[in-house]
Amino acid sequence: MSMITQSPNLSCDQACRIAHDEYGLIVTAEVLPSERDQNFKLCTEDGRAFVLKIANGEEDRSFLEAQNQVMARLQERHITYCPKLIQTRSGADFFDANTNESTYAGRLLTWLPGEVLASCKWQGPELLHHLGVCVGEVDGALKGFDHAAFNRGDFPWDLRNASAVIDRYMDQVEDSQLR
Repeated sequence: MSMITQSPNLSCDQACRIAHDEYGLIVTAEVLPSERDQNFKLCTEDGRAFVLKIANGEEDRSFLEAQNQVMARLQERHITYCPKLIQTRSGADFFDANTNESTYAGRLLTWLPGEVLASCKWQGPELLHHLGVCVGEVDGALKGFDHAAFNRGDFPWDLRNASAVIDRYMDQVEDSQLR
């Protein structure tokens, strides 16, 4: 089964219940776009915001733990434009989101305010320069960091697999001028 068919499908009400039960938060929830996981923006009455991430049923927990380690390392190195992991009331990094069909690993992150790069109407040199500076800072902060879970073979989003992914899906672009 593919990761896309194992995507969680929780309701906003379920997300609010999880936020209350696991984190003691009273929130409203809004679904955020996602490829294979499920994400919610959670907002409290006092203006705080969070991202509730429910991992795909096929996702390896060690991969999620590796992501958490990356966030922790970036925080240690004072990279402030990276979300922070919020532990549950019991002090755990993850909780189990149970549905009728499956159990999914979930976690809560801080919300980073701002505009998604793809939504920016003008992407001029200043914005691109700032993006490059941020990527360079993250790259420097992660120098020497590795985790076995990041070696995922043929994972399509791994840039080392870009050529193979392009070759595999090129025919999906019907307009030959766009290929």
